[in-house]
Amino acid sequence: MVVLRKFINPLIELLTEISDSKYDNQNSAITQENPHLQNVINLLTVLIKSELSKIDDLQKDIENQIYVIENSTGDDKKEAISAYNAILKEAKYHVDEINHFLYFIDNPYFGQTIFRRKANGIFPATEINTRIGKYALFNPKTSELLITDWRAPITNLYYMYSGPTDNASFTSPAGIQRGELIAKRQFEMSLGRITQAYDIRTGNSSADAFLLNQLTKKIGKKLTDIISTIQEEQNEIIRAKNDQSLIIQGVAGSGKTTILLHRIAYLLYNYKDTIRASNSLIIAPNSIFIDYISDVLPTLGVESIGRNTYLFWAKTILNWDNKYLFANVSDDYEIKRIKGSYKFIKLIDDFVNDYELDILNKIDDKCSNVIYSRFVELKSKYPTMSFEERITLSVEYAFAQIQFKNQTTGNFMGNLESLETRKKSILSYIKKRLNPYRIYKEVFKFAYIFEKYFDKKSESEKLRKYSLSYLQSTGGKTYYKVEDLAPIVWIFFRLYGAKEFIRDYVAVDEAQDLSLFQILTLKKIAKNGNINLAGDIAQSIIPPFYIQSWSEVEEIFNDPILSDKAEILQYKLNKSYRTTVEIIDYSNKILSRYFPKEYDLPKAILRHGDEVKVLNTKNRTYFVDLKKLVNEQISRNASSIAIVTRTPLKADTIYEYFSDNTNDLPLQVFSYKEDNYHEGIQILPIEKAKGLEFDSVIIADINDFTEDQHDMRLLYVALTRALHRLFVIENTDKPLVLMI
Repeated sequence: MVVLRKFINPLIELLTEISDSKYDNQNSAITQENPHLQNVINLLTVLIKSELSKIDDLQKDIENQIYVIENSTGDDKKEAISAYNAILKEAKYHVDEINHFLYFIDNPYFGQTIFRRKANGIFPATEINTRIGKYALFNPKTSELLITDWRAPITNLYYMYSGPTDNASFTSPAGIQRGELIAKRQFEMSLGRITQAYDIRTGNSSADAFLLNQLTKKIGKKLTDIISTIQEEQNEIIRAKNDQSLIIQGVAGSGKTTILLHRIAYLLYNYKDTIRASNSLIIAPNSIFIDYISDVLPTLGVESIGRNTYLFWAKTILNWDNKYLFANVSDDYEIKRIKGSYKFIKLIDDFVNDYELDILNKIDDKCSNVIYSRFVELKSKYPTMSFEERITLSVEYAFAQIQFKNQTTGNFMGNLESLETRKKSILSYIKKRLNPYRIYKEVFKFAYIFEKYFDKKSESEKLRKYSLSYLQSTGGKTYYKVEDLAPIVWIFFRLYGAKEFIRDYVAVDEAQDLSLFQILTLKKIAKNGNINLAGDIAQSIIPPFYIQSWSEVEEIFNDPILSDKAEILQYKLNKSYRTTVEIIDYSNKILSRYFPKEYDLPKAILRHGDEVKVLNTKNRTYFVDLKKLVNEQISRNASSIAIVTRTPLKADTIYEYFSDNTNDLPLQVFSYKEDNYHEGIQILPIEKAKGLEFDSVIIADINDFTEDQHDMRLLYVALTRALHRLFVIENTDKPLVLMI
């Protein structure tokens, strides 16, 4: 039998303690704030108890309904089961409400502003005292807003000003409100109690102390929200207006991913009528990363948002099943680069134009001229209409004209049955020619289209020959490579349109590792150009480094033939909040020798920690030393430890050793092949660690890195994964190429 109370957060056991607690604190700010906090706790307690009463009533209903089911037959039993399921659905709603209120009562709010508004023609002079939390809380009996949602316009006073000022303002739906920010406070709370209060003033250390404390708490967890510590430059991006394309260039640890997720929550709150979570999409680099970010949005009140990698999103668009397989052909990075480039986008788009005309010109029927002229007319009037819809309407129009003429003049070109046969024949011919995969393969059979875009004939011939060698359908299987997906998706959109795939909002993380072609296809499905790209050019680690500069992205977004016009805003973040000053300084000393000067290196803020340690080992003691280091980190309360390697093969080797020697390890060991983010010991190659963070990071094979630009990018990613401690293992039995 279902016992509803077991699904309730264990914090429910402390509800009496939280609601009846008496405060005795010498901190004047805490003492001053406690009466308001107690009002909040009292209201939440009432709400929780009310929901608990409903849960207990539903528990009785469930037990009664089970009895009815057990004693019913036939249609009566079906009806009883349906009623049982309805009760369970209602019970889930109330359990979720209780858990929401329990989460709320634990840490109700984190900030406060007191704003003395000046009178103007719209607003009267008044003092507005605002408490800011993750969710709003309204007292229905007193009509008092006890807590304001962090996404509300007035909370900009908290995020945009470093302390009290006599010249503050925020923009509300009714207009700009100006006045004096009298006070700004930040609170740390636990179990409904204020544990620390910070009175923030411009230039004082309280704001830094609060931020430092929040950053230090990030130990061994999945990605969490940052609503209490959003910085001014981050807030500007989060609250940027809707219906525009945003590009965030941010160094490692600058909060790109978190900003991206908070912006989604902000837009869903402020644009409820135009942006829905169920019709939004997040594109992430891999499934581990998707799992890593999975807890953030629900805590921000965002559910049911789509999350996918580009590969699986594209296969979904094309409706490809497991009969479509990766070709077993070695990568050619130069060809891969070309297929993701602006030049190749233009080539494919030109070919589709020619292909459409070829379809029209080869319609073998007496009414082909009417079809052609109607097609041209529709293309002029409705340029966004898909080719398939336009040509189908043109065929229908042509035969409707024939029928009309037959009926009015009696000059029959054939009976109705033969007309229908002719029309079906034309539509069947068109359908056969609208296969995106086959059209893409056709591209490489025609030298003329490549001559327009390639100066070197040898280059285009190599590209064509290489592609045709594996673009095959045989034995019920169809073969392709990952760089072919974006061009095929683009052809699909040209043929069938993107209407049914349009998303209210599209967010792309680690966008620097997507090709221009991939990014363009995602822009195609973003309503009103509402797409947000976040990444770091210096972290391009998927050869051949598709995005060299964000200006390349702006160029394709501004191409009127390829892309609908949208305003483009670009933001730059160079402060790293993830890791310590010592780790950033160590990383920058290495990377400044090898990175291009135009690349921004991260600037550490506030937080100090252990020095980076380079540990020497030899082949015969390598695994023993590595395991000893892991155990040392566990003894220092590290709950997430990453052993990061240059290659997947090395990660597999280390995982095999640890799997066979886990007796004295208090934490579980995980392979990157499990596709989930875990607390414990994760052994993974750098490309799988991208975007993640861990308490302690061990770079297990510094000897395997060279001065090659690709290796430097990989090393940059590896060095900047650690929250607290970083270790570099040097094998003295092997030559070391890098200067460390």
